[in-house]
Amino acid sequence: MRPLLGRDGALLPALRGVRPAFGGAKEVGTMERTDSVSARRIASRVAAVIGAGLLLAGSPAWATSAHFDEVLGFGFEASGLGVPDRTIDGEVDFFGATDVLELTTHICFLVPSDGATCQPNFSQGQTGDFSILQSLTIDAAIDPEFSSGSFTLLLTDLGAVPAYSKGDVSIDLNPTAIAGLDTDAVPGFSLDGTSASGFDPFVVVRDETFSPGTIYHYVGWNVMVGETVTFKVDVAADPIFGSQGGNPMLLANLIPNVSPIVTPEPRTALLMGLGLAGLALSARRS
Repeated sequence: MRPLLGRDGALLPALRGVRPAFGGAKEVGTMERTDSVSARRIASRVAAVIGAGLLLAGSPAWATSAHFDEVLGFGFEASGLGVPDRTIDGEVDFFGATDVLELTTHICFLVPSDGATCQPNFSQGQTGDFSILQSLTIDAAIDPEFSSGSFTLLLTDLGAVPAYSKGDVSIDLNPTAIAGLDTDAVPGFSLDGTSASGFDPFVVVRDETFSPGTIYHYVGWNVMVGETVTFKVDVAADPIFGSQGGNPMLLANLIPNVSPIVTPEPRTALLMGLGLAGLALSARRS
């Protein structure tokens, strides 16, 4: 079970809550009523719920940005992240990404005055909000455990240097395509993610290691060695010069042994949702 850095930098012990037991004789007795009418009603409700979920999954965007959790001091605010793709607990190993992987990153700074032209760094004295397009390549695994197969690379926190406020930095979960993006000034950077916008879609991970007292949420990607992820960071503050070239330091962790998450294409999810909704309607009429 892993320790966690507290706000003051001290190591906090990892605590696990005891999950309450659910159910009881009355609930079991109620579920024994399974005549044909109630079975159809149950099927109707289940189909309606699943259908609604898939219809929502087929929507173009379930959240705009992931905001760092200023209350917990680690992870992201749960609000707006949607249903987690995976839940973990203290039984899952939690690694520092740079402890087990060799990574290469390329940064494209975008400021409103430059339009869609990437800059490798800021000009001294530059002010105003800005965005960062970042490509992160997993070059190799230092730990042989991650040399083959899928694992999940997670963004978990905002570094203290440079000293951006957590409230000013967010991860764009649904970035749109940038027309006419000029990356000539940033050799090695390319906007070639798996989505139509050129970015890579996120997965959401819920961490119940410290449940029920504290639950953390992270965003990241299911990846393998040799792959590259591309994402967008928005900063609602003036650039801070002198460290990291003005780039906010994002902390990354890794969890192993993750099967790839299969997410239906929006159109497919929409059709599945409509089909299940039709099933629910048919069951009610019966």
